[in-house]
Amino acid sequence: MKTLLAFLAICGAALTLAAQPAPKAGAGKAAPGKAAAKEEAAPKVEGQEVPRAGGGFLGVQIANGTFKINFYDAEKKPVPPDVARAVLRWDAKYKVGQERIVLNPSGANSLSNSKSIRPPYTFKLFMVLIKDAAGESAESPVGESYVIDFRG
Repeated sequence: MKTLLAFLAICGAALTLAAQPAPKAGAGKAAPGKAAAKEEAAPKVEGQEVPRAGGGFLGVQIANGTFKINFYDAEKKPVPPDVARAVLRWDAKYKVGQERIVLNPSGANSLSNSKSIRPPYTFKLFMVLIKDAAGESAESPVGESYVIDFRG
């Protein structure tokens, strides 16, 4: 009986030691400079990231109940918008028909609106970016158009 108890105790200790992962070589020795460099190397786009046709990115989000589109270059650094306004359209879940809204410049790097958007924030969003008519030919003011599955 004592032999059986000793055998079970030894097996239990062996299983406990085997279940613990071995420490990795160099764990806990990360240089503080390398961690900071990785954070600076990968800037983050606010909101849902949409790649632009001409390079760069759009960050589409609902902030404080209103739509906001931020503009970013190819390195994901904020840049001023190169369009005069944006028109958004989506199927509202709370009524029959579609909602439409125009976003105008607000701040240095974004377009936004003043109308509050009702939840739920899950829908197919149709976006049209409109160029400034004074700078381009009056025949084609539409700059770019995108369709995204928005999840805010």
